[in-house]
Amino acid sequence: DGAKNWKEINTGVQANQIYSIAISPANDSTIMAGTLAGLYLRNLSLQWDLINDGHSEAVSFHPLYGDILYAGFDQKFGASPDRGRTWSYSPLSALTEAHDVSSIAVSLLDPALVLAGIYFYAGDRGEVIRSTNSGASFDSVWQSSVPVNSVAIHPTDQHIMFAGTGSFYAPVLPGG
Repeated sequence: DGAKNWKEINTGVQANQIYSIAISPANDSTIMAGTLAGLYLRNLSLQWDLINDGHSEAVSFHPLYGDILYAGFDQKFGASPDRGRTWSYSPLSALTEAHDVSSIAVSLLDPALVLAGIYFYAGDRGEVIRSTNSGASFDSVWQSSVPVNSVAIHPTDQHIMFAGTGSFYAPVLPGG
């Protein structure tokens, strides 16, 4: 009804903070939630299952295949080909400084193209990293003097990418 009324659908999610949600392209009742307590998947019975107990702040479904899941975990990128039953992990950066994934974007035109926004725990910088092999490995494509909070890929031109930056933690660092 255009956001006039809301109802809670979080029964079974045992987390006090949800960072990110994504809706499956295959079935709009299938929802994934990245939380402080792990990664949850709302199944076809409309119940929430914990599918990974790793702290996850960014989640995405593959745009063509709803069984393929992507999630950012502490200093690594996770991919699951089977709705979270099994996972493979790739390091996000060769840097040893603590960092995490803030956002994930998958190209609609070339689903092997995956972007991730990175923030460093020190709060003094961020990166946009890109994978051309569905998250198996990443290269840094842009570095920022503030955390990268959000990334997106243009839906009709995969060469156009967007990043949102900034920090509201002290000290506040304006972004763009």
